[in-house]
Amino acid sequence: MTVTRTPQKTAIVWTSFKNQDGVKAANLLRRTGAKVEVREVGTGKWKKSDVAAAVPGYTTLPQVVVDDAVVGDLAAVKAHPDLGARLKKPAMDKAAIAAKSLENLTNLENNRLEAAAARSAASSLAIRGRQNHPTTEQTTAAAARAETAKAARAAHTEARVARVLAARG
Repeated sequence: MTVTRTPQKTAIVWTSFKNQDGVKAANLLRRTGAKVEVREVGTGKWKKSDVAAAVPGYTTLPQVVVDDAVVGDLAAVKAHPDLGARLKKPAMDKAAIAAKSLENLTNLENNRLEAAAARSAASSLAIRGRQNHPTTEQTTAAAARAETAKAARAAHTEARVARVLAARG
């Protein structure tokens, strides 16, 4: 089986020092998988004449050039048919949004419970005077309790998500 890879795009972002649109354009291009070079005009190495040679008729910065083709400014990068399509996240339906919200809330609650259990275990070990040196049996038992609790929380989360999806169904 032969795997064909699309060639990596190379992009040059002409911008001025600390231009936020230039930073955003560079970050968006990196998200598409392009190799990005940021050229800051007026900081020594690059001049306005260099931008004028690369992007004829430019009026504002940033200016983006991808594979030797002038794209334009930040808005043009977002609207570009090839680059912009890679930036859009797939839309989620209402049931998926509800399930994701429920999953996030459940994960938050599980993390809070795990932290509380860890604090409780640490305080009980401190009371017994073994906080820094738990025995092997204590460590094994704590790991087993943590795995059991984790499995129970996962089952609980799956059941809650299934109930929500069934209710929306």
